Amino acid sequence: MSKLSHQAKVYNALAAAGLNVPVSVESLLAIEGLLPYKLSAYVLYAKIDYGASIAPVRDGRKVIAYQMTDLGNGLPESKATKTPKAVAPKAPKAPKTVVPKTPKAPKVVVPKAPKAPKREITKEMMSDDRIVDVLDDLMDDGDIQYAEDRAYARDYVSVMF
Repeated sequence: MSKLSHQAKVYNALAAAGLNVPVSVESLLAIEGLLPYKLSAYVLYAKIDYGASIAPVRDGRKVIAYQMTDLGNGLPESKATKTPKAVAPKAPKAPKTVVPKTPKAPKVVVPKAPKAPKREITKEMMSDDRIVDVLDDLMDDGDIQYAEDRAYARDYVSVMF
């Protein structure tokens, strides 16, 4: 025995009543298997699947009945029944062949050259005399920029240490 879909049940109930004859919502909900909150969806899918023209009959905002104004394409056999799809048996999978991994060449570790030890700068090394000697070697005498650079360098070095 084939089982009718919900929209097919709604379509059959409306078609059995005839064209332009309202069918109350209560009588549609009396059909076995229909859910009240999905009734409008069943009517919509009946319209879409069968090409029928179904209009709601309203009392204000509330729908009290539905009436069919056109039968549409009718109830096709493929939409009326739900038949399970035939499933082809799956062929067994062939066992996977395990290919051993080739060993990787060992990494050659190259020793790094030792780093030179850092010289710590002491306050004696940064005395004013040594700063002046370095600045004298780096800069030319006699211009204003030289005096500003020298004052900046002295202040900078004294803040650092």
